[in-house]
Formats: sequence, structure tokens, C-alpha cells
Amino acid sequence: MNNLLQRKTTNFRKVTAVLSIMLVTIIAQSNQKAQAQCVDHPLIIPEDYFDNSEPQFGNFSLVVFGNLLVIEGGDIDGRVLVGGNFTFDGNGTALRIGEQLLPSYEFDNFIVNGNYSSTSPNIYVKGNFKYGTNLADFLPQHNIGEGINDQLTGPPVDFAGLLQYYRDQSDDLATQPGVGTSNFDILTGTLTLTGTNVIDDYVFHVNTGGVPIVNIDFVDIPFDSKIVINIMGTINTFNNVLFPAAYANNLLLNFPESTILYFSENSVVSGSILAPRANVNVDDDSSITGKIVVGGNLNQMGLTNLSDDCLPQITLPVSLVRFDPVMEGNSAYLRWSTSQEVNFAQFEVHQSANGTTWKRIGEVKARGSQETGSNYTFAVTSLSAGKYFRLKMIDLDNTFSFSNVVSFATPNLPLNVYPNPVSEKINFDGGDGVVKIVSSLGQIVFDGNLVRNKREIQVGHLPAGIYFITIDQPDGTRYTQRFIKH
Repeated sequence: MNNLLQRKTTNFRKVTAVLSIMLVTIIAQSNQKAQAQCVDHPLIIPEDYFDNSEPQFGNFSLVVFGNLLVIEGGDIDGRVLVGGNFTFDGNGTALRIGEQLLPSYEFDNFIVNGNYSSTSPNIYVKGNFKYGTNLADFLPQHNIGEGINDQLTGPPVDFAGLLQYYRDQSDDLATQPGVGTSNFDILTGTLTLTGTNVIDDYVFHVNTGGVPIVNIDFVDIPFDSKIVINIMGTINTFNNVLFPAAYANNLLLNFPESTILYFSENSVVSGSILAPRANVNVDDDSSITGKIVVGGNLNQMGLTNLSDDCLPQITLPVSLVRFDPVMEGNSAYLRWSTSQEVNFAQFEVHQSANGTTWKRIGEVKARGSQETGSNYTFAVTSLSAGKYFRLKMIDLDNTFSFSNVVSFATPNLPLNVYPNPVSEKINFDGGDGVVKIVSSLGQIVFDGNLVRNKREIQVGHLPAGIYFITIDQPDGTRYTQRFIKH
């Protein structure tokens, strides 16, 4: 009893200390303030939750207490901890974990406490991979000297205690008094956050009533301010929203009540996410830059990118601000921007049909400067060779790094799914292939063939929740759509 009381007291002090760090105004130079936020980031796992046999390094980019399902590949640039099972269905694409980390290979950068399942060998990890049970034919690949695969001897952390820690932290943040004002326009889906034009520790309280956020505006909030946005409600959605990149290291999105959380339609989120009671879905080529804590399951659909600027990373030869695919009529373009270019030579543009095998289709010479950077546009001749694109960024001394992967939506999608939401049966129009329905837990609840013309599947027996339909076409193309079962 004394040990339990002592641990609860220690945890209470840690939570209090974390909140004090977040909510006390720090008057300092801008680079010092940003660095302080990263060093004392509120989502770093305290040491006393780790088993003594594991490295005492709690700076993870992604913590999922439930299951992690990845359909198609992408990049998770930081360290990953999964309390449940991990499943990867790559469909020919690759998943890369920790690619941008510095060579600290003694650390376990990818940990799966439960079952590890993969239909593809195309998982690449920098650092060690630890797993509970291997159900796959292939374990992750490593470059020489960049990590090993090994089985866990027991749970690496106290998952139950750590989840309660994050829930307490989330609840406490939600009770903090507001600093600044917020307004959500239901008609436009625009969230406006207004500060006082001074560096401060801003706290906003928002309730969207379940209406998707499609725009977010920061008004009179200096970049070096720390920002907590408490978003209430059980279901929250972000559609095609663009966050200013400059706030990434100092912004925390807190979802104390959310049980369902969506990031979709090419959303670009610059900030950390605390969702200790939610099942989270990241799809449609969305990206998140920040630390992520998910109390339930995480479904990562499409070539999404999760990164963490608060981890020591390889220094890129150029600071890339945006990299976007753009359709103008029937013409396809790649557009990107840099904030600075130091000793930088050129970009190579790569195209791929599957996100794994790449072909160089052009190059663009650097024209920016150390102070200003520049904007670039590249015309894509044809999308028939593949909808996936990346940039190879080459320095003057021939060192290089790759950008995140972006993709163009496939025009004239040969699949229509309706109604959505659905109560009894879901209908399909057009297309050939194999259809699967996957639950938000990563369980396959329907697996069969889809033939031409209208077809329907009875789903009335399924529990209410979020489901994903994947259609594998004969040519290897995969389409994924989400629906809600009432």
C-alpha cells in the first residue's frame, strides 16, 4: 500500500511538473523557447513507466495503446511504441520507420508489444525492432549496422499505468483557464484562434459539435508561443486542413473526450496530438508533424507521413516547407517551397507506380538562398507511370535526403460506395476486384469478390463504428474508402 501511494504521489508530481512547464510563460529568445518545448515535451514517457530491461528513453514520436493498422506504406520518421498488435498490408508499397533519426541504433525505435503481422517484406527500420509474437513471414529490414530484430521478454512499459497518466494529463489540460479567444464557424468549418500579439502560453477551448474542421487560422499569435487547443466532443474530424508549419514544435491538440478522431483528405497537421480515449484514423495522404498519443487504435491509410521535429534528426540539405500535388484542369503539377537553402545544389523528381520502385523523371536546379528560400513548380508529363512522387534533395557535396511521398488522387474512381453512413446494407457500383471490409480494430469482417455492376453487402449485423473498404483491382491498384455503420 505504501508503494502504491508513493507511486501515485510521484505520478501526480510528474503531471503537475509537466503542466507547469506547459503553462508558465517563458521569456527567452525564440530558439531557446522552441528547444525548451522539445526537451521537456509533455508527451515524453516518464522513466518510471519503463521496465528496467528496456532502454530508459521515453522520447517516442508515436505511442498507440491499442492496435496499429497500416494499409499502404508511408513514413513514420520517429520512434514507435505499440501496446497492442501491428498489421501492415502494403499492397506493394513500403513503410519506413525512423529513417530521419540520427544513428542511435542502441535504442529500440520500433516496439510492438503484441502480434506483428505483415503481408510484405517492405518494412525498413533504423534502430532495433522488438516484438511480442511474430506472425509474419518477414521481419523488418535494416541497413548494415542499423539495428536488429528481437523478441520481447515481457511488456516494455506499464501500459495500464501509462495510459492513465496520459488520461489524467489530458483531463487536467482541459480544465486550464483559457488564454486567448477562439471561434468556430460551422458554415465554413473555419476555426479561428486569436491571441494578444505577444509571446504567451495560450490555452483555447473548442467544441465543433461534430462539424469537420477544414480551415484553421492563427491571429496575433507569435510563432514562439506555446499553444494548447482543447477540442471537446466525442467525434472530431479534420478535412483537408492546413496548419502553419511554424507552430509545430509548440502546439498541442488535446482531445479529452474524443472516441473517434479523423484526419483525412490531405490534411497537414503541424502539432502534437493527445487523444488518450480515441480510435484515430489518418488517411487520404495526410501528414502529421508532432508527437502522437492514441489511447485506442490507429488506422493509417494511404501513403501518410508522420514526423517529429523534436527528435534529433538528420539535417536536410534544404528546409522544405511544402510539397503538394496540384491538378489544374487536366494538367498535373508538383509544387513545393523552401524556407532556406544552404550549400544546396538541386532537386531530383522521382515517380513511382507503387511507392517502392522509383524512376527519376526530371531535375530542378536550386535558386533560393540561405535567407529566403524559393518556390518551385514541376509539370508532370503523365500520371500513367504512377501517381506517387518524391523529391531527392542533393547538397553541393553530393549528400542527399528524400522528401515525404505525395500522390495524386486517381481520377474517375471506378468505385462508388453508398449510403454512408449505413444501417443495413452497403452498395457498390462498378469495378472488378476483391473487396475487404476492415474494422477500426484492424479485423477483416468481410472478404470476397466484387464483380461488375451493382452489388450489395449486408452489414446490419456489424457493431456500430468506423469501417474501411479496400478494393484490390486486377491491375494491382487498390482503392480505399471509409464508411460509418450506425
